[in-house]
Amino acid sequence: SSGINAEYGGHIFRLKNPVSFPGGTSNTVNRNNKRLAEVWMDHYKQIYYWYSPGSETRDAGDTSGRTHLRERLGCKSFKWYLDTVYPDLFVPSLNYNGRGAISNPTSNLCLDSFGSADHYHTVKAGLYYCHNQGGNQVWIFTSECRILQGDFCLEVTGNRSRSNPVLGACKKKSTKQLWSYDRKSLEIKHKATGMCLDKSTAKSNEHVFVTKCNGGPTQTWEISMSSNDQERWCMDGQH
Repeated sequence: SSGINAEYGGHIFRLKNPVSFPGGTSNTVNRNNKRLAEVWMDHYKQIYYWYSPGSETRDAGDTSGRTHLRERLGCKSFKWYLDTVYPDLFVPSLNYNGRGAISNPTSNLCLDSFGSADHYHTVKAGLYYCHNQGGNQVWIFTSECRILQGDFCLEVTGNRSRSNPVLGACKKKSTKQLWSYDRKSLEIKHKATGMCLDKSTAKSNEHVFVTKCNGGPTQTWEISMSSNDQERWCMDGQH
């Protein structure tokens, strides 16, 4: 049989779903997704939960039957799937400096991808009211000094002040995707240009940029969860 490239496929949705969802659609979808993650994704399930905290907190019910089925069929590990079936997928390391929302505390605005990370190099990172629901506002500050969402990294392609960071395909050798963070001053600095992430007067649905570091409140950013107790991340000689 022949396959169809996913770029040319799509979904046709019914106007009305023929089945009901006890407790609501979101509750049912999150529960089913958690069951899938718990049975099939091994330790990689944690990456999924980073982006979908609503699934992690759901009760998955008894998954032992599905787990035994996987064992009885001799199914491969999820790592085998990533290495063999989808080797081009960028998988973030479970070792990270920080993760979660990146917020400007003076405005209650969070760094947001607007759900458009699949259109990389055309999507500028922006701001939206912090909603604490994961998704477009979950970022991972990796031990390799990248700020990523999914398999797209925040990068600055120009060297002019007020250049907008965009989402680009993560590349191990790209210096345009390297950042540092000072947990005392709360500055996020782009390493190649030496400029700081700034919101200036930007409001919700507007974009951030990089400019000369000034220690002002528009350049302060809090990362909701940290696993690195060092005061500075990714400064020279640090991770």
